Order: sequence, then C-alpha cells, then structure tokens
Amino acid sequence: MLHITGASTGLDRALTEIIFEKGDTAVSRLSTLKLDVSKPREIIDAFAAAKQKFGRIDVVANNAGRRSFGEEAIEDADAHDVMETNFWGAANVLREAVRFFCEVNPMGVGGRLLQISSITGLRGHGALAYYSASKFGM
Repeated sequence: MLHITGASTGLDRALTEIIFEKGDTAVSRLSTLKLDVSKPREIIDAFAAAKQKFGRIDVVANNAGRRSFGEEAIEDADAHDVMETNFWGAANVLREAVRFFCEVNPMGVGGRLLQISSITGLRGHGALAYYSASKFGM
C-alpha cells in the first residue's frame, strides 16, 4: 500500500499517474482523502483509515507542499503557511509514518519513506525565500 501526500498536484500527482500507467500490480484499489499535513490529528486519522482499509502501508511519499511568491516581501500569514505545510507538515507525516511502520505494520515488514524536497532547498531562489528555507529544513 502506497500513501502519497500532495497527490492532487505536481510531482506526486505525476507519480500517482505513472504508477497507474505502469499497471503496478500492487495497486488494486485507490482511496483518496483530503488532508492538511499541518494538522497532526488529520495525519493520524489518514493513517488509521489506511490501516482499516488496507491493513498496512508499505511506502509513504512525503511531498505535500505549497509556495508563495514574492521578490521583495510576502505576507506573514503566507510565510507561516509555507513553513507549516512544507517543514512542519513533512515532519508530522514523517513522525506518524515511522510510528506506523514500527507499531502497526506486521513485525519485520517495516516500510519505506520517500522524503521529497526541492532543489531550491540547496540552491535558493530569490522569489521563493520561505519555500527555499522550508525545503532546506527538510
């Protein structure tokens, strides 16, 4: 069972589409949930729903994120939202994924975590200062 955050757009949507195009035999059912990764309770509930429906999670692709453009300045609320989603949201998913792999998946199965960041975390971009900082933090 593959759990992908951020699958409605961008890289994770493309990853999801590739999985379906390739006819991955491990994919037999799809379950979608609207979830805010900055809210730990929603993440815990999403993992619980996956356990109830599929029994386990084998892979978590942790890539939910957002950007806010501004060459000179962006609003404080936008800057906070970028950090909450990209840094703290990723940390929240990571924490629950590791707990799930250790405590819920059958003994010896564990799981795989794909932490997906951005090149802007290593090479900042002038119009994406907070986005770059949030991805560097990952």
